[in-house]
Amino acid sequence: MSSRAEGKSGALAPERVPMGTVIDTDISARLDRLPWGRFHVLVIVALGITWVLDGLEVTLAGSLVGALRQPPMSFSEFDVGLAASSYLVGAVTGAVGFGWLTDRIGRKKLFF
Repeated sequence: MSSRAEGKSGALAPERVPMGTVIDTDISARLDRLPWGRFHVLVIVALGITWVLDGLEVTLAGSLVGALRQPPMSFSEFDVGLAASSYLVGAVTGAVGFGWLTDRIGRKKLFF
């Protein structure tokens, strides 16, 4: 007698495993054996460019604080804090918004 049950399509369904049970699998080894292709290179390059641009953005935002406090701008501490907070709120809003879009449209389509 099999420990698997047949589903509606006739395919074998995996048996139920109690919560907290450790399952040994070879999925990571199988993924490591997959061939490296052009798509993977494009993803790595795109992520690298994004990482560099994100670091540049943070560096620029931090270095502008000193310039905003000098004449002719003469921002107060409140104004500088408001600008920095707006920057962070925009980054978080964009991350949440694009995260929602990737769930609806798909990561691959939105990424390209």
